[in-house]
Amino acid sequence: MSARTGSLMMAALAMNGLLIAPLMASPAAATSESMTPSAMMGYIPSGASRLAGSLGRPAAEQRRYSITCYDNGAGVPKALLIKIRGLTKSRSYALSLSIEREGVRQTVVDNFSGDGLFSPYAILEQGAGTYTVTIKKQKKKTSRPDSSLLGPVVFETQQECDAANAHYTGIQKPVPIP
Repeated sequence: MSARTGSLMMAALAMNGLLIAPLMASPAAATSESMTPSAMMGYIPSGASRLAGSLGRPAAEQRRYSITCYDNGAGVPKALLIKIRGLTKSRSYALSLSIEREGVRQTVVDNFSGDGLFSPYAILEQGAGTYTVTIKKQKKKTSRPDSSLLGPVVFETQQECDAANAHYTGIQKPVPIP
């Protein structure tokens, strides 16, 4: 192995979660003595994930999902971070997203559906385990009638599980809750 390749591998090893495969001149050069445990197991970081969905016409329409954070080798999960954006223009209502675990809840709102921007992150620091995500319509002003919530909307979320060192750690694909 060249000195340059060795230096690059050492730099990647120092950056937890960045080494996907060892930087060897050939696969035959890879031995258990020259690889870290995470490289031998084929560790691949999870990073952020996205979910696309929709709410139907009824005013009380909502969607619920479970999302599980776990240690994938990058560190023990500290928090779930999630944000939402409405993709349907001209909605008279906002989209609300809540995450909950062990009786603690954090909520964010996307007030401007169709503007291309995400809400701020909802951040819940409840460690490893399963979180419940609820997405529903919300009146922009409480004085508006319930009929202002009528109409379908398409949404997208972006979520990630972070370890205490702020690196991405394991996140399972969101699972719909009936």
